[in-house]
Amino acid sequence: MILFMKKPELLAPAGTYENATTAFLYGADAIYQGWEGFSLRTGKKAEANFECIKKSLKLAREKHKKYYLALNIFARNDDIDRVKMELSFLDTINADAFIISDPGIMTIIKDRRPDVPIHLSTQANTLNYESVRFWKKLGISRIILARELHHDEINRIRVENPEVELEVFIHGAMCMAYAGRCNMSQHYAGREANAGDCAHVCRWKFDLIKDGQSHEMELEDAEGGTYILNSTDLCMAPYIKDLMALGIESFKVEGRNKTSYYVANVIRVYRHLIDEAYRLGEGYQLDQETVAELNKVSHRRYSAGFFKEGETLFNVKDSKYLREYKMVAVVKSCDAGVLVLQVRDKIETGEAIEIIYPEIKRDVKIIIPQMTNEKTMEKIVSAHNGYEVSIPWLDGTPIPAGLMVRMAISEK
Repeated sequence: MILFMKKPELLAPAGTYENATTAFLYGADAIYQGWEGFSLRTGKKAEANFECIKKSLKLAREKHKKYYLALNIFARNDDIDRVKMELSFLDTINADAFIISDPGIMTIIKDRRPDVPIHLSTQANTLNYESVRFWKKLGISRIILARELHHDEINRIRVENPEVELEVFIHGAMCMAYAGRCNMSQHYAGREANAGDCAHVCRWKFDLIKDGQSHEMELEDAEGGTYILNSTDLCMAPYIKDLMALGIESFKVEGRNKTSYYVANVIRVYRHLIDEAYRLGEGYQLDQETVAELNKVSHRRYSAGFFKEGETLFNVKDSKYLREYKMVAVVKSCDAGVLVLQVRDKIETGEAIEIIYPEIKRDVKIIIPQMTNEKTMEKIVSAHNGYEVSIPWLDGTPIPAGLMVRMAISEK
């Protein structure tokens, strides 16, 4: 008996062109980017300008993959004016879908580009099956469900709306408010979360003050203050089988502000889990070794969010990131017994580095025997960001360009 009738799309974040390239290399079926000034992430690492959008869209077409463009802020009057000023640009973007939350932007896009499907952003907080029906009547082809839903609620939405595409988040940062709709950032830091400029105030340490006195004993981590609003990071890897049984069309990874190493390792883990679950069906058993790879990217403590009852959604002790490994280089080329690396972090001869492959069982660990500076052709014992170095590759097996190279921090 086949348990899963369809394989869900694996959707990766691509804040930069490099991350778009990495996402496809490591197994993503589709990428999403945010249009500069109109999406829920700001900054150079997360906002795509015209050039980046066009390059990434071209790449997706070459790879026969899908490309989604997010314009999912809740727009003010000035934002609507800016969208209208850029209509000629929108005419040139043949995305597979636009991700939108604001009805005003939605109206403009539907009038101008009726040929492009619209996906309703999680920012719109779709929590029930009647809301899904409402949006379908308005011509929305896919609903990105709110993160605040548990298994049975998602199942009810699926059963009541079998003809509507559904998308759920499976990994990444979560918010203490509904799908990022929070006013704390605006109040404390003057930065609007609903326009993509969240200051992550919920990660700060808080003390409880009453009548000018600190009542520390009323807080769980009294002596050092508390991080009472600090949410865990979402990790649905242990529940991939459960999610696939629900018949969800798209599994989405959060992280347009993340590094290319984060994209590479997270995407390849979920690629492996999805493929294995689809191949084995009811015989699928969770691969704990593969899931453990998710601990090797920078993250806060994981949970399954609202999906399962009894999950611990907040970490009141601290808001520290957990880091076991770091990215130190990217493979530039490998031929004639020489491996050339573009260095991103300090490496030294004698240290252990690891090249990670899209096929998660193929990773290669190397002790650096010696390094040559590709610019000066001199032997060196250490290199840092900006260097290109070559090291002997005695194995002789070709290594594809673009693969990530990491190092265990404990070995540093």
